[in-house]
Amino acid sequence: MDAKHVFFQSVLNHVPAAVAVIRGSDLKLISANAAYTAIAPDKEFIDKTLEEIWPETGRKFSYLCKQVLETGEPFHAEDDIFMIRRAPAGHLERAFFSWSLYKIWLPEENEWGILNTAQETTRYKEAEHSLKLSEERYRLVNEATNDIIWDWDLTTDEVSWNDAVEKALGQTRENMPDSVQSWYEHIHPDDRQRVVAGIHKAIDEGEKSWSDEYRFGPVGGPYRTYLDRGVIARESGGRAYRMIGSMLDLTERRASEHALRESEERFRSVFEQAAVGIGRVRFEDATWIDVNDAFCKMLGYKREEFLSTPWPEITHPEDVDLDLIPFKKMAAGELESYSVEKRFIHKDGRHVWAKLTLSLVRDSEGRPDYEVAVIEDISRRKEAETMLRRYEILALQSRDIILVIDPKDGRITEANAAAVEAYGYTRSELLEMTVHDLRLDHTRMVNGQMSDAASQGILFETEHRRKDGAVFPVEVSSQGAAIDGQMILVSVIRDITQRKRTEEELRKSENRFREAFATAPVGMAIMDLHGKYQVVNKAYCDLIGYDENELTQKGMTFKDVTHSEDIPANTEAFANVLAGEIPAHYLEKRYVCKDGQIIWVRVGISLRKDAAGEPHQFVKIIENIDDRKKAEAALRESEVQFRESFEHAPVGMAITDVEGHFIEANEAYCNIVGYDENELIESGVTYKDMTHPDDLDSNLAVMHRMLRGEIPAFYYEKRYVRKDRNVVWVRASVTARRNEYGEPYQLVAIVEDINDRKNAQAQQERLLNSLKKKTEEMERFAGIIRHDFGNSVFSIEAFKFELERICSTIIEQLKEPDFSPDDKAVMIEMLEDTAPTSLNYIQASVDQMKAYLKGLRQIAAVGRVTLNKERINVEELVEELVGVLKHRLEEENVQLEINELPECIADADQLKHVFMNLVTNSVKYKDDQKQPHVYVSGEKRGGQSVYCVQDNGIGIKPENHEKIFDVFYREETSKADGEGLGLSIVSRAVDRMGGSIWVESEPGQGSRFYVSLPSA
Repeated sequence: MDAKHVFFQSVLNHVPAAVAVIRGSDLKLISANAAYTAIAPDKEFIDKTLEEIWPETGRKFSYLCKQVLETGEPFHAEDDIFMIRRAPAGHLERAFFSWSLYKIWLPEENEWGILNTAQETTRYKEAEHSLKLSEERYRLVNEATNDIIWDWDLTTDEVSWNDAVEKALGQTRENMPDSVQSWYEHIHPDDRQRVVAGIHKAIDEGEKSWSDEYRFGPVGGPYRTYLDRGVIARESGGRAYRMIGSMLDLTERRASEHALRESEERFRSVFEQAAVGIGRVRFEDATWIDVNDAFCKMLGYKREEFLSTPWPEITHPEDVDLDLIPFKKMAAGELESYSVEKRFIHKDGRHVWAKLTLSLVRDSEGRPDYEVAVIEDISRRKEAETMLRRYEILALQSRDIILVIDPKDGRITEANAAAVEAYGYTRSELLEMTVHDLRLDHTRMVNGQMSDAASQGILFETEHRRKDGAVFPVEVSSQGAAIDGQMILVSVIRDITQRKRTEEELRKSENRFREAFATAPVGMAIMDLHGKYQVVNKAYCDLIGYDENELTQKGMTFKDVTHSEDIPANTEAFANVLAGEIPAHYLEKRYVCKDGQIIWVRVGISLRKDAAGEPHQFVKIIENIDDRKKAEAALRESEVQFRESFEHAPVGMAITDVEGHFIEANEAYCNIVGYDENELIESGVTYKDMTHPDDLDSNLAVMHRMLRGEIPAFYYEKRYVRKDRNVVWVRASVTARRNEYGEPYQLVAIVEDINDRKNAQAQQERLLNSLKKKTEEMERFAGIIRHDFGNSVFSIEAFKFELERICSTIIEQLKEPDFSPDDKAVMIEMLEDTAPTSLNYIQASVDQMKAYLKGLRQIAAVGRVTLNKERINVEELVEELVGVLKHRLEEENVQLEINELPECIADADQLKHVFMNLVTNSVKYKDDQKQPHVYVSGEKRGGQSVYCVQDNGIGIKPENHEKIFDVFYREETSKADGEGLGLSIVSRAVDRMGGSIWVESEPGQGSRFYVSLPSA
């Protein structure tokens, strides 16, 4: 860069005008001075086109630059208006510039370019515009205002006025003298001296302005009241040379203010003395103007606090919206006032229910000015309503006795179900009684208690008598409430029989504790929170060699008898228990006895709290464990022996942590559960995971008892689910291994495989149940045989005798020599009528006996037939049966619906018989008042396919649900014909196929027969 260029650039940077050089070929800036970049300091200029720099006006720039380059003629513009952004994301603003474009040669670029100069004139144009506006406003104000405007030349004492003075003085300006003395003469005589003195004082003392309120008008009146304000113009030396002012007519305002003051005084009297809360709220921002004492007292604020507390902060959050919609309507002029019940927030945080009435006050222009809020405290009413609702709910649901009582005479006006149950009276009987009738004679102080309950509520204990004369203790909480102006008492009465027993037990327990404390074989001590001894028992004194007075009367603490190395741990234990981090703490430590001997003890520390729940005392239980310490060596030796037994035991043995994670397991245990030892330890499986779900809860319950130290060990028969998912029965013996603090840390289980024994027991139980069931059936069958067969035999014998009589009669008649036609007619009647009737009865009895024998053969056949269990498509099987039953179903007008039926494992012939019997029974026992409807459905439940045959027939009594599957059982209904064997055969068939059958039914509600079989 040569010297000329450097000089040129230096000059360019110091020129106050904005200057930029633009390359002609692409119209990009190649240079710009500081004044140019200051127009938009956040933008980039160099190597940017005009359109990139000024996207709002760049096209205009580009066009003019091209024109200058083509013609060579410069371009100039004065006070040109542009809309520009001074930052990339800035707002669009108007700016004025005087600017020029010149065509220049650019030696370094070896081409023509543009020199752009600019001078921003925005501030000048805005000032010029503001001045014009100001002059115009002054002219318009002078012409349009109702105020009197005056202009006083202090050098000549001449005063000029605007037209408004004509109305005030009743004469034209042309007839008015223009001297200041004339002005003074129109001031009321009583005000003139003060006003004139004030004006001249302001002028003489260098004031910039003056103002005063006085009466002004024609000489002699009438006068009007004006507020006069003047501005004093001074030379640079301070001399006043001109004064301009305006006079505002206050006459009507002062009259209004007087009336307003009277109204305000009346309002203030009502405002302050009202029994309800009143406040005024600014409409624009909901801030308080003023509030009365009643409102302050209602919400617990001092007035100064209240006025600075925003409206939303005293409104319950859930009730804010109650104000919002009416507020918007008032703002829109649709509503002038409204009332609502809502919750306010008291200073102490509680809720205060109130009825709020808001009225809108508008200003003289009709715009919303402020709101008047009238607030009536309805908390007591709301509490009464809430109490009533609460009592209504309690009356229905509470387990306590609830009585509503008339306090005038003690009459019971309402009683809940618990009262009926407790007293043994019906509700109607209770409502005819008074509360006096429930009280014992020696407890009757009822009238005074009712009075106290009505006024302040009471809680007391007494005794009540039941209808049967039994007496029981009660706790009575009675509270008065006003409902619709009527005072009632609501008494909640609790049977405290159990509590009284508990209190007696507690008293006995406390006595036992004192006795146990004194006579306990272990040391016991009660200490204050600083560790000082307060009470010690004899065993504790014997343990450390100090007597009770030495420990409790000489200020001794636990530190005085604790080995120095154990004091920190002991102190920490006290702190942890006191902080509530643990309910109790156990530690082993050393005591230094009075004779210097050191002994090992185990100390349990717990915290006693007072009635308020605050920490009160430490209780220590001290056990001498010297012998245990000596036994620990022997225990370690025992551990070695245990290890030998563990590894080679013929029964399963396992060691787990208290959560059940395996630590060790011997070979016999692994064989039982089907896992190897590494799998048990590394997979994270626990004994809980292997325990059958049906046995887990009871297993954990007894386990927790042992872990809490309630039992030393337990023995338990349960099922394991092996790795291969087979179930095996075991008998487990479990003990807990505990650390030196008595805390369990491991479980040792000895497990014996008793699967074979359990299977044998189950088989034996099944056989016994089967034998019992068959025995019962045989007994029932024998009874039926005795009855029904006996009846049949009796009928046969009876009609046999009748036939013998007929035959004898006929023979006798035939022997008679004078055999008459009448005798012949009698014999014919016997042979054609009486004899066949007897034979029919004999045949019916024989048929009945044959039917029984057939049924018995069917039952026997069910037990003897060889089952062919296979995968059954139940839907096809049922559809086939529908075809067989089609004629009967149509004849009986039965609507049959079959849903999706899952497959199962069963014998096809037996399953057909099952469904055939169930469907025909549904048709047989139909309800004659309804169209018969039979619905066959099925679903899978676990490993079972469960089928349901549902009908809308006459139904079955619940007490007969099991009987209907018994042999020869028939429902007591006109539709019950047959021998009562069908469902018995069905039940046996389902049982042999490994399934189960049951019924759900109610009389008149139809029946649902369920059959459960193994899923396919």
